Amino acid sequence: MEVKVLREDINEALKKVSVATERRSSLPLLNNVLLWAQGETLKIYGTDLENYLIYSTRAQVLKEGKALVNAKKLGQLFGALNLNSVELKTEGETLSIVGKGLNYRLPTANLEDYPDFDFSEVEEVGALTGNSLLEGIKYIEPFIGKGEENPAFGGAYLRGKDGEIHLVGTDGVRLSLYRSQGELKGSALIPKKSLKVLKSILTPLDEVKVKLSETFVVFEGQDFTFGVRLLEGEFPEYEGVIPQSFVGEVEVDKDVILRALRRLSALGEKKEVPVKIELIPELLKLSVKDPEFGFGEEEIPVEYFGESVSLSVNSKFLMDGIRVFRGKRVRMRVVGENEPLVLEEGEHYLCLIMPISL
Repeated sequence: MEVKVLREDINEALKKVSVATERRSSLPLLNNVLLWAQGETLKIYGTDLENYLIYSTRAQVLKEGKALVNAKKLGQLFGALNLNSVELKTEGETLSIVGKGLNYRLPTANLEDYPDFDFSEVEEVGALTGNSLLEGIKYIEPFIGKGEENPAFGGAYLRGKDGEIHLVGTDGVRLSLYRSQGELKGSALIPKKSLKVLKSILTPLDEVKVKLSETFVVFEGQDFTFGVRLLEGEFPEYEGVIPQSFVGEVEVDKDVILRALRRLSALGEKKEVPVKIELIPELLKLSVKDPEFGFGEEEIPVEYFGESVSLSVNSKFLMDGIRVFRGKRVRMRVVGENEPLVLEEGEHYLCLIMPISL
């Protein structure tokens, strides 16, 4: 392999691929990235056996070939270089990195032992914009659980339905649903770590093809192919738990309610505090009352003329649901006494929080 590449291009590509590699693996081979010079591009491969990322960057390929090199060493080297361009060349069992006034040689690993990136069985099932994926991840990521009780709670659920694409996250106590327009056949349960990789490689302007098999979902953009091993387990029937009727709703200023919740939560000294929500005509009352935490109450004037209703929820969960709002107003909808609380922003975002019994 012999290739000339801009330092800025390969440095950016290595940063993206490093998110998908396993840095502390019991398999040292996974600490490496595969460099493949072919045609007019240099492709960089990284995997942790759950996430498989191929990222392409522009290059002048003088001789096609491959090299398997430690990801951390290569990334640190290119991050510290102060050159416009460099040349990469394999020489025996080393990779030479040559530029004006410098010459480095890194040991290479055995190519035959590196995992295959085989997505031959996937079929295209739809497409998404980078913007809708990034927005959806932002909205649902805080609500994804650890998957300890139910593996399905440890990932994001991607599903097409009736001209919409749903991205859903839940930990069993709260649920977040992001909707975007589009067509998608089937569904995929995506590990939480894979969302981090997607955030690192996507731009809002990307057009992303989605491909699916029984075990993999593949996201394909202009510069990348990202395969994800699907989580096992059945995602709950989320639409069945979303209330269809409400006794009242109110809109409140996002910053005003967040500041009030932060003050009330401070009583808990970093513990998760249950906050009581009371809706009465023209007033939203938030309060904390507990022998361990003390007492606090805040009143926020609102345009509400429905029946009086109260419920209690985890204050951290409520703040998580509000923080992701893009706009300045938060719509809160209530079902009844000690029933779930629903937060909504337009038609694209819904958050459901189960109540706490005090």
